[in-house]
Amino acid sequence: MTSSDGPYDDAVTDDGFVHYRYQSREGGDNRKLKRAHELGVPLAYFHGIRPGAFVATYPVYVVADDDANHTFLVALD
Repeated sequence: MTSSDGPYDDAVTDDGFVHYRYQSREGGDNRKLKRAHELGVPLAYFHGIRPGAFVATYPVYVVADDDANHTFLVALD
């Protein structure tokens, strides 16, 4: 999920990818997204368009894990 007013600089590109930043703390969602990438399982992505309002996309896949830049690449399939 990316909030419209969140603390991370997630970005949706014109070619259908999300550059999704790691959460600032270790574990939790970061670990789950790393595992989803390993297994190739589909996820749902919720993109905030304004506070309290989201657009859902399903399925999406974590296609890359850029550990050096603390970013996942998510394909909006």
